[in-house]
Amino acid sequence: GRYTGGYDADRMLSIAAGAVIAADAGAEIGLTSDTDIRVDGTIRAPAGKIALALTAPPSAIKAVYNPDQAISLGNTALLDAGGTLVPTTNSLGLKLGQVLAGGTVSLTADRGYLLTAAGSRIDVSGSQAQVDIVNAAGKARPTIGSAGGSINLTAAEGMILQGQLRAAAGQGQAATGTTRPAGGRLSVTLDAQRRAEPEDTVFTTGDRVIHIGAVLPALPDAGSLAAGGIDQSLNGQAYLSAAQIAAGGFDALALTAAVIEPDQYADTPLVPEAGAIRFDGDVELALAHSLILDAPLISGNGKVALSANTFRLGSSLNRAAHGKLAGASAAADFSVAANLIELQGSSQIDGFGQIRFSSAGELRLSGVRPNGEADLAGSLEVAGNLTLAARQVYPTTFSRYRIAIDADLNPDGTLDILPAGGAWATPYSAAGALALSAPHIANRGVLLAPFGSIDLQAGKSLTLAARSVTSVSD
Repeated sequence: GRYTGGYDADRMLSIAAGAVIAADAGAEIGLTSDTDIRVDGTIRAPAGKIALALTAPPSAIKAVYNPDQAISLGNTALLDAGGTLVPTTNSLGLKLGQVLAGGTVSLTADRGYLLTAAGSRIDVSGSQAQVDIVNAAGKARPTIGSAGGSINLTAAEGMILQGQLRAAAGQGQAATGTTRPAGGRLSVTLDAQRRAEPEDTVFTTGDRVIHIGAVLPALPDAGSLAAGGIDQSLNGQAYLSAAQIAAGGFDALALTAAVIEPDQYADTPLVPEAGAIRFDGDVELALAHSLILDAPLISGNGKVALSANTFRLGSSLNRAAHGKLAGASAAADFSVAANLIELQGSSQIDGFGQIRFSSAGELRLSGVRPNGEADLAGSLEVAGNLTLAARQVYPTTFSRYRIAIDADLNPDGTLDILPAGGAWATPYSAAGALALSAPHIANRGVLLAPFGSIDLQAGKSLTLAARSVTSVSD
């Protein structure tokens, strides 16, 4: 699919309906084009890797820019890297073999869109099989299940994901014991930084926004969009639903709006200037393992309830906020419950009147240095009231982290620090700096910065409750 000229739709790489590309267990199949990829048939690599990629033309070529380029999965498309049994022959008549976990499917559009029609399916589910186990206790034939694999979706211009995404664990016990095998991982990334823009060509620079709703909104049919052209209103937007994530059996989810926000917004931007994850309406997400929200802005207009074993929020590419918050609605809530919570880099949370992070263990505050800066810095700015509940809240080693409520938007805003169950202990962290700013600050929990600093800037009231801890000692 690679050529030495401008964009030419006639050079599309296409897998027609009824066509099958099949490989052995553990194999890798890759398709690469710098025009378009259209799949209506089947690509199968059990427990292997399937990778479809749209790349920029060679840098020496003056390429025509077409934002409607796409990796498209039609209604009959199947990308199958699900787990499988690899049997082992033997002379004893035993049923032996390896129950392999689901593999990896990666769709990467360095230019253009990802479009998956409603009838399409990407499957990296685990598998299950009965195998014989012989040991000192005798012979048994349990059902062994394997873990789900990974689905990685990355696009520069946007995504409409109407198809099925499957990564459920296989039924049965895990090969390592009685614990159930894990469901798979879904990664969704909007990233317009690898489009290789020629100096004399203007690319689209609108905000990159990942939308999450309880269900998908009414959208054009992704199966026919590539042929008919993609409306400008869809540029920079990606759509995914909580229903798809739950039906897919995922135990881990990572959402990334990979946008580096400038210090000042330009009149004629060269790259997207803002990136966001937006929750449309009421949304509940529960992940057994991990949930990552990596974006400069988190916004919404409903009641959002998120839970996971580990949770991370914040932009890994930004050290400080640059945009202005719009305000908060008393009817909108954002709540997170996890065993470990990490706030990293810079992020803003907008639209929610009440924001609550509840960790059964620690709540870590981590700075970043995406461009090799000499220090680690990060911040969280919110428009609503903020509650941090954890066994202990602290900056990681050498991190400078600031948490603030916008006093102009919320002049009576309250930042509450609450305890969680269990005794606190000095973390393995040193020389961090923590700054809190809000009209009202109330510490009823544990704030720590061993060998570092804690700066509490309360515009109207500061409360250090009985049995609370505010400490910079070891």
